[in-house]
Amino acid sequence: MNDVKFLDISLHIGSRDIQYIFERLGHSLDVWSISDHHNIMGWPRAQVDIINQNTWRNLDQQMCDDFYNRYKSELSQYDGFVTYYSPTFTMLYEKFNKPIIMYVPLRYETPFHNNKNKLQYFNEYTRKGIDKGKIIPLVTNKYDQKYLSTFINRKFELLPSLCDYLNLEYIGKNNAFLFCSKYNELYNFIKNPNVINKNNMGLYKWEDTANYKAIIHIPYSNTIVTLFEQYTMNIPLLFPSHEFLCDMRKQFGHKNIMSEISWGQVHKLPSKSMIECDFYGGYDPNNYEDLESFQYWSKYSDFYDDEWMPFIEHFDSFQELEYKLNYLDFQEISDKMKKFNIERKKNIMNKWKEVLDKL
Repeated sequence: MNDVKFLDISLHIGSRDIQYIFERLGHSLDVWSISDHHNIMGWPRAQVDIINQNTWRNLDQQMCDDFYNRYKSELSQYDGFVTYYSPTFTMLYEKFNKPIIMYVPLRYETPFHNNKNKLQYFNEYTRKGIDKGKIIPLVTNKYDQKYLSTFINRKFELLPSLCDYLNLEYIGKNNAFLFCSKYNELYNFIKNPNVINKNNMGLYKWEDTANYKAIIHIPYSNTIVTLFEQYTMNIPLLFPSHEFLCDMRKQFGHKNIMSEISWGQVHKLPSKSMIECDFYGGYDPNNYEDLESFQYWSKYSDFYDDEWMPFIEHFDSFQELEYKLNYLDFQEISDKMKKFNIERKKNIMNKWKEVLDKL
């Protein structure tokens, strides 16, 4: 396949992963970042007319028409488009009549999470685009693959994030462990003096994390870009087991454990989906107050995915975490991750090559 050129107007720094992969496959992806975190990747804040950091939440068909009229000549240089976040940005490119790779990293609804009519319109638009072969549907994780098949009623191919753009590897010379969580109060349950709370570190460099012996996570969502970055760096990772995660959810409440697993929860909407569907297992993934729904859906989180992320250590209690910090051979775990990551990277790159070769 000859060199092809894509554009991604993005709200998420994860677009760097796709950009880096495309470069190694001999293609290019221009990222117009309208994210508040654009500087993390060294991107300038893109100055985009019609759709930008101040207007994107009002996305509608009129904005899409205005965008096309403004950019139909300027964007004719591109062979296709990528939408990473938000997936709803695929609507911007409809009239360009070029392939659109919809690569979904997490809940796809924003900014339509509180507008049933707009969400239904987008769902139908997406179905038609997939059926016509105009939209190439991809997803980074099993949770959202299942979520999309529920609401879009189409198959999205699983293509996990790689996130090896940091070009860093595990060192592990620091005798300390790093605690990564938005829930500061849970740090108090850890008695090991060698565990450092990331929230108390202030500014730090990515390479600093590679020096810790291991990283402990109490997750706020089913999928986290930081997890992909750390996993690719072969850093040993510890997460609560699914049973312990559910126990903590029951004990501390939905506001304190996995508090971003539903946009309804994040935006304080009623605990249910706006659109009725034939939910898997009968459990609504947006019924965030219901423990049984959480138990059903959360098991599809990345950190329980033994196919694409084996060798993540799980602990059933804070007492077991303490034991594992003292007795696990973290260099051995990292060595296993490193060996697996060679094949993982090869598989992800091959999947991307297949996607692009089909265009």
